[in-house]
Amino acid sequence: MSGKKRVLEREAVRAAEITVEAVKPAETADIAGSSVETRRVFNLIDVCNSIHKTLSARYGSAFWLRAEMHKLNYYPPSGHCFPELCQKADNRILAEMRATLWSADYRRISAQFERTTGESLQEGTELLMQVTIQYEPKYGLSLHILDIDPVFTLGNLQRQRIACVARLKKENLWTAQQALPFPLLPKRVAVISAVSSKGYSDFMRVLESRSDRYVFQTDLFTALLQGDASVDSILKALRHIERHKTDYDVVAVVRGGGGEVGLSGFDRYELASAVASFPLPILTGIGHSTNLTVTEEVAYYNGITPTQVGEFLIESFAAFERALEVMTQNIVYSAENILCRHWHFLERVNEAGRAALRICRNETRQLEAVEKVLPALVVRKIRWERQQLAQWEKWLRAVSPEKILQRGFAYVYNGDRIVKDAAALRPGHPIRICFRKGEVEAEVIKTL
Repeated sequence: MSGKKRVLEREAVRAAEITVEAVKPAETADIAGSSVETRRVFNLIDVCNSIHKTLSARYGSAFWLRAEMHKLNYYPPSGHCFPELCQKADNRILAEMRATLWSADYRRISAQFERTTGESLQEGTELLMQVTIQYEPKYGLSLHILDIDPVFTLGNLQRQRIACVARLKKENLWTAQQALPFPLLPKRVAVISAVSSKGYSDFMRVLESRSDRYVFQTDLFTALLQGDASVDSILKALRHIERHKTDYDVVAVVRGGGGEVGLSGFDRYELASAVASFPLPILTGIGHSTNLTVTEEVAYYNGITPTQVGEFLIESFAAFERALEVMTQNIVYSAENILCRHWHFLERVNEAGRAALRICRNETRQLEAVEKVLPALVVRKIRWERQQLAQWEKWLRAVSPEKILQRGFAYVYNGDRIVKDAAALRPGHPIRICFRKGEVEAEVIKTL
């Protein structure tokens, strides 16, 4: 214990002792129920004045006090604050005292506090305050707050953050969100924000800007995203969403504006662990660009602004669309290769068919000549063979080039040659395409 602290404690004890001898008696009285006895009786104002005199003598100068601001009690009409200060141990209040913070001091202290810590003065925050003790007979004992050291609070917030990160890592929650599978198309989005938030309107504007191609289903779960009440408010929204988790693909937590005040709640373990262990991917865009809060770091994705979160969702759809286009091109390319191979086969069949037709005609003529000299039995044999040849001729005609053209195929000529391979052509080559009825002349623009 420091010497200064011991002095303050001794003064506090002495200040609590009222020097009764210094108070003038108001009167003497007989006390009923006993023998007549003269006792000294004091007026309340005399006792209060004595306390005031003693405290003024003992606590004439300001000193630094460490305590929790249990309640701020700010009154907008006057701008004054009447905080309730306390000291706790194991969530039990050990000591409590009223304080005053006049409007001029509050404006100065609050502005400096926000500039240094990035937070406004909040209830439930442990502070290092410069105070004087005041005692007024009419209003009792209180502390007058002259100044607050924001560096002390900043250190506390940093210690809270470090402890939160260490606990999350120890519990294997630090990367739990990144291990979740991200939906192929995150169409159903649960949004945690304030209905009047500019960040929410920016987020929705981005999603609606591509409504001609991508359609999102969004449900808003209203919550506070700044100040003391933000943690409980966001946790309530998360619990509601978790009860209906099968209705959603992802959760987006978006906060309007670029202000960086009131974000300490996002470093609280209660909120960070709830986000880290949530069964759906959580995307955050709470609108600030300095150091990330713990909640943002454990989320599946963190965008600086709600707009960036919206763009991330749209990019998920765009990436799927690009992959689909690549697959479509691969299918077309494979189909063209298959058709090309079958086309070469049909060409070979066509050439074989023409040769077979020539053979059949020659055989027919020879059989006609033999028929004239062979006996009737041989003639019958020849007729039977002719019938067989007729069947073959019918089949060959069915696969002839003319029949092939009737089925919708076409011949491509480069000069007098049939083109069998697209690789033989170059951009600018003239070609002739023959159909069942008519033909067209064309020029090669590009080969694939």
